[in-house]
Amino acid sequence: MLRDLLVHVDGSENGRGRVKLAVDLAVRAGARLSGLHVTPPAEIPPNYKPSQVEGAMGLASERLQSDARTAAEIFQEEAVERLSDPPWLMATGDVADAIATRSRYVDLVTGFSFSFRLS
Repeated sequence: MLRDLLVHVDGSENGRGRVKLAVDLAVRAGARLSGLHVTPPAEIPPNYKPSQVEGAMGLASERLQSDARTAAEIFQEEAVERLSDPPWLMATGDVADAIATRSRYVDLVTGFSFSFRLS
């Protein structure tokens, strides 16, 4: 029996699809669904000149903050309509580590996306 579900949400349309799937599963199972967004550390590619690093870091941080806001909006739009008071969680750091840490407290984790390319 599933009682607690966790979905990792990012600000992409794929993130929206994962939330929809998780909401459907939670409704069918009569389970509680928590949304989780993990903001990773801003990383700057090594090809920037030292004089450009600060600006690039600021831009990367803005993008990560925007993704976090969009993820929260997606969860709000998709989950709150159909579920009563679903918890929204936020974390920072390594995405996989944060999901693994939080997964200890739930019955099922949804929201991993896998992509592959045919060559």
